[in-house]
Amino acid sequence: QMFADIFNAQVIKTNIDQDAAALGAAAICARATGCWTDYTGIPALHQVQHTFCPDPERVQSYQRLLKQFIHVNNVLADLGDYMSAEQ
Repeated sequence: QMFADIFNAQVIKTNIDQDAAALGAAAICARATGCWTDYTGIPALHQVQHTFCPDPERVQSYQRLLKQFIHVNNVLADLGDYMSAEQ
């Protein structure tokens, strides 16, 4: 849910989950060795387990926090530049 709120976008969780990189590597290997002629079979491996939709109130909260984060990040970057220039 948090990703949906932060990015203000629908997030779909499938059964592949944390194994997406391994699936991609296996698919490339299968294609490279000639076991597969293309990647059209990959979508059939995914089964949607849950769909998360952004909550408008939480989206606004994260947008406010992002503004604060950007401000603090810029202040700290400026401070770092100032400190390194003084040496």
